[in-house]
Amino acid sequence: MAAHWALYPSPPIICRRALALFQEREKLYQKLFPHDDVNFGTDPCWIRAYPYRQKILPGAKTEIEARIMNHSGKPKRGKGCS
Repeated sequence: MAAHWALYPSPPIICRRALALFQEREKLYQKLFPHDDVNFGTDPCWIRAYPYRQKILPGAKTEIEARIMNHSGKPKRGKGCS
């Protein structure tokens, strides 16, 4: 496996080491991020404006939607959302 190139086989030891590293990192993140799921603290795009880019004239009004990724295992409501 590879992040940015073509797929290639990885020895099982590499996969086990990577998994152990991710599990260790998750324990550290649980101390840092007081959320149901640590991915709220590690995902830089868990809340974003949509569309990301807008073209509007000066003084014109537009609507921008806030899209929120819920990493929790249960339903959540964003503050200020109806």
